[in-house]
Amino acid sequence: MFSLPSLEYSNVLTKFSRISKYSFVTFDRNYYSVPDTYRQKHILLKISQERIDLLSGPELIASHQRFYGKGQYSLNICHFLKTFGRKPGALEHSKVIHQVPPVLLKLFESSYREKPLEFIQP
Repeated sequence: MFSLPSLEYSNVLTKFSRISKYSFVTFDRNYYSVPDTYRQKHILLKISQERIDLLSGPELIASHQRFYGKGQYSLNICHFLKTFGRKPGALEHSKVIHQVPPVLLKLFESSYREKPLEFIQP
């Protein structure tokens, strides 16, 4: 009998992906947000059963829960702060505002709908 291999088995798939002009990467027909301050055109996806990690070299720039359906969006509002700073009116009609926790959505609708720039500023 042969001895067992000394290398550890990895159940992570790696794939290079292109960042769209809307700061998304696509994997398996689902969309995952990338910080809008990130300007490089290609990044590395590390895909596991539950997560998708987005890397630029050794640096982890985003991490999302993996979707198995089609046409789903995993968005992080922090990835779009620069864009909403330039276009605050777009926040109200964006997909990302509907993925924030319900308490933040209620706060936005009750107090910041007319002044969205104040909602996103630190």
